[in-house]
Amino acid sequence: MLSRPVVRVVPFQPHCFAFGGFEVQMIAAMDSARAAGADVAPLDFWKREADFDVLHLWGMELQHSNTMKWARAGGKKTVLSVLVSFPGWKSTLHHLASMIVGSARMRTAMLANVDCITVVNAAQARFLEGTIGFPAEKVTVVPNLIEDVFFGTGGKIEAREFGIEGYVLCVGNICRRKNQLALIAACRRLDVPLLLVGSVMTGEEDYGKSVAEAMAGDDGFRWISGLTPGSAELVSAYRSAAVFALPSYAENQ
Repeated sequence: MLSRPVVRVVPFQPHCFAFGGFEVQMIAAMDSARAAGADVAPLDFWKREADFDVLHLWGMELQHSNTMKWARAGGKKTVLSVLVSFPGWKSTLHHLASMIVGSARMRTAMLANVDCITVVNAAQARFLEGTIGFPAEKVTVVPNLIEDVFFGTGGKIEAREFGIEGYVLCVGNICRRKNQLALIAACRRLDVPLLLVGSVMTGEEDYGKSVAEAMAGDDGFRWISGLTPGSAELVSAYRSAAVFALPSYAENQ
C-alpha cells in the first residue's frame, strides 16, 4: 500500500494583500486533496521541518526561483499551478520578445526545476507545450474547482433580495484589470440594472473610488463589497441575474 503523500504549499502572495479566484481555487484544491487522502498544508517558512515529499507553488513568477532550486536540492518534487496566456500569434510574439529583453529567459531556467505544471484548461496546456516548449508529459489539466452548491437546479433564493431585477451581474475584485468601469458605462447607457459583487483590491483604492462615483445616483445599480465564496447570498446573486458579465482585460480562468 502506498504511503500518503505529504505536500506543502506556497502561494504567490499573502492572502491578506490579495484574495480572488486564484486564491479560492488554491484553498479548494487543498481541501480536495485532503479529502482524497493527501497530507496537504501551507509551508511554514519559519520552521526547519523538511519531512514532506512535494512542494506545490502557485503562480509562475520568478520570486519562486530560489524556493524551487532549494526544494530540488533537497530531493523534493516540485509542482507549479499557474495561469498562463492562451495560444495565439500575440502571445507567441510577446513570449519571443520576452526571451530577448524580458523575464522569459530566467523563467525558462526556473522551469527546469519543475516536475509538473497544472493549468485550468487544455488551451493553456497548448500554450505551455507549443509556445514555451515545456514538455507535454509534465503538464496536467486541472479544471477550476467550484462549490457544489452552484450546480444545484433550484431557483433563486427568495429570502435574498438585492432590490433590483433583471440585472447584469459582475463578480470579482474591483481593479483596473477587471475593467468594471467599462461595464458600468455600458449598463448606464443601456439603462440596464447592474449588481457588482467584490472588494477593492489592495493598491487599487483610486480605481475603487472611480467605481463608486460611476455607480452613484442610479437606483438600478448595487455594489456589495464582498460575499463569502459559496454563500447563499452569492448563489442567489447568480441565480437571480439575467446575465453574467466580466469585461476583464485578462481572465484566463
